[in-house]
Amino acid sequence: VEAGQIDWAEHNQDAGQLLHEMLRLDRTLNVIREWAEGREDTVIIITADHDTGGFTMTYTAKDLPIKPMSIDGSLFKDIPYQPQNNFGDFSVLDRLYEQKSSYYNLMSKFRKAKPKNKTPRNLANMIKSATGVELTIDEALRIMKERENPYRVAGHKKLNDYVVPDIDVDQVFFTNPANMLGGLIARRVGIDQSITWSTGTHSATPVPVIVVGPDWVKEKFPSVMHLTDLGRIMKELVK
Repeated sequence: VEAGQIDWAEHNQDAGQLLHEMLRLDRTLNVIREWAEGREDTVIIITADHDTGGFTMTYTAKDLPIKPMSIDGSLFKDIPYQPQNNFGDFSVLDRLYEQKSSYYNLMSKFRKAKPKNKTPRNLANMIKSATGVELTIDEALRIMKERENPYRVAGHKKLNDYVVPDIDVDQVFFTNPANMLGGLIARRVGIDQSITWSTGTHSATPVPVIVVGPDWVKEKFPSVMHLTDLGRIMKELVK
């Protein structure tokens, strides 16, 4: 079973779609786990062939300084707690869950709009409708900004375009111009979500390997392993 849209969401740097795809995978895995429970002839392996996008939730410089707050317990009695950094609130997950449209669909709709409707105001309204994040006209204009493709390769499947969205110094890390608009949206929306991305494509970040099955199978998977060794062991198990 492949949850392939997780990769697509990360290429578009779409944290809302990513959350929903992870939840779909979780529901699928629960069905598979229930079916396999107690069996000695079945192994469940959950992993990925690579990381994409370099997704990170982090604190920001927005809304600093934090107002002092009271915390229960004797340790903080009469001592207001005032963190120096603005950590993301749990409500961010609620807002991601409530996202109304994927960036892919949002970008497709905007690209197909009539020229007279491709305005910064309409783009800002579309982003607000999808994510709940309000943009200024200048912020929408920045997302719409284009430039001559500095990495154009004539005849290349992905890099043939003469003009591409202007994602500035990160342009070199987006090998597919189709994902650049999503990256620009994510830069602005991520400020309100405490979310950053490091690249528009795959990364070398290690991925988890979760194995459910008999002990003699689980012993074949050490704490850290090369991806090719993982594939070799999986081939041996299905012989």
